[in-house]
Amino acid sequence: VQWAKERAQTWLKILDQNILGSNAYVCGSTITIADYFCSSFVHLAQLTGSDFSAYPNVKNWLDRMKALPSWAQTHAAIEGFGASLKGQSLQAV
Repeated sequence: VQWAKERAQTWLKILDQNILGSNAYVCGSTITIADYFCSSFVHLAQLTGSDFSAYPNVKNWLDRMKALPSWAQTHAAIEGFGASLKGQSLQAV
């Protein structure tokens, strides 16, 4: 678990500093399928209690993604799953 946590932190740092540091979205200034795909995985980490304060660009990007009109309906099932995890002991990134 520690190995995976370290790898996730490494990739979050790359996403934060090298990709989203100078871009609004994963592939530049325009939203693409890469944003929809990647945001789902990053959001899963958030649902398990991960704190993105060390990755401000990731947090801002995820907030932009979550503000999309389609987000709530598209992610309703995973939000329900996330709600079922409340109070459980999980490993956060």
